[in-house]
Amino acid sequence: MSEEPKSKKIKKNPPKKGVIAAVLAVALVLFVGSGYAVYALWYQNPEKVVIDSMVSAVLAKTAKTSGNVTIEYNDFVFAVQFDGEGGSNEGNSGSGLLTIKNKKLATDIEIKGRAVIAKNGDVYFKVNDLKKVYSNALTAIVGSQVEMIKKQGQTLTNDQAASIRQAYDSLLGSVITKIGEKWIKFSVDDIRSVNPKISKEYTCIQDTVKQVTEDKKLLDEVAAIYAKNKFLVIKENLGVRDGSVGYMVDIDKEIGKTFNDAFKETVLYKKLSECSSNLIEYLESGLGELGSNDNNTTSSKARKIQVWANQWSHQLTQFKAVSMMSNNKDSGKFAVNIDIRPQINAPVTVTIPKDTVPFKEITSSLSVRNSATTSAEKSSRP
Repeated sequence: MSEEPKSKKIKKNPPKKGVIAAVLAVALVLFVGSGYAVYALWYQNPEKVVIDSMVSAVLAKTAKTSGNVTIEYNDFVFAVQFDGEGGSNEGNSGSGLLTIKNKKLATDIEIKGRAVIAKNGDVYFKVNDLKKVYSNALTAIVGSQVEMIKKQGQTLTNDQAASIRQAYDSLLGSVITKIGEKWIKFSVDDIRSVNPKISKEYTCIQDTVKQVTEDKKLLDEVAAIYAKNKFLVIKENLGVRDGSVGYMVDIDKEIGKTFNDAFKETVLYKKLSECSSNLIEYLESGLGELGSNDNNTTSSKARKIQVWANQWSHQLTQFKAVSMMSNNKDSGKFAVNIDIRPQINAPVTVTIPKDTVPFKEITSSLSVRNSATTSAEKSSRP
């Protein structure tokens, strides 16, 4: 018998699992990567970053804030440096330094102090080294009056200058001594006794602000209006600094006007208008100024606004604004410079002061301010 030929075994190559896995990996990366790229482009869109940062500030449950505000009004410069913390359920507290400068003042006036606003609306404030501040203020005021009279061609003797100082001190000295290093408590009842209308407005505004943080519909309505009237314009990308991305922001005047008109129909606006006509006038004035530069020769309303936000959370980290509201012979110079650096949703501690002097006790021992001015003017006559 002939031997059957041996069948050749066909060698089957195993599937190239490595290649397939690599192809799948590349496809997955391309699919997910492209999706992430689209998401990243949307999420990091400058307009979204700016809006998110503004919303984060409005809806923050708590915040720590530091910064400075400078206001120039004609010959006066008011500069405030401050640090504060607080929240909707904790109240607010802060400290600051107020510096008042004027060429007519013999010396700059510096006032360091602290303030606390309790959850129920009671206000506490304290001036550090009150007696020293008071003495320096008297020196500055008397010195300016001496200089003013000197320009009129007259001269005050040392005794006459001392009489001016004594006239002011006779009114305020005992009150300053009474306060000392204590906190002044200005309660909601004090506000009501001084001005019932303001007390009602104050309480109403507090309640409305609280509603804004609790009722999402109030802001959703405003957001919907803004979506149709986006008046914020990104003018320049300022790059990344310390984990925050910054943008120079401007305002489109025409779109701002349309937004303003629509905002007046919102529930939030109507609630605020029920609280205070003065607030509405101020709000309308601000909204009415939406828009940038008015480059006429008598009034320069130039604004520069910077918004900085965390790259990833979009929480506001810094807000800077410079605004020259006016600079002409009729209304004089009025400029504002703001630099605020918040820490959104940071843990805070607000302690209510215990060593206090009720505001009523101060007002009961304080005469009308005009009487001091009249007395001082009489003493200043040579």
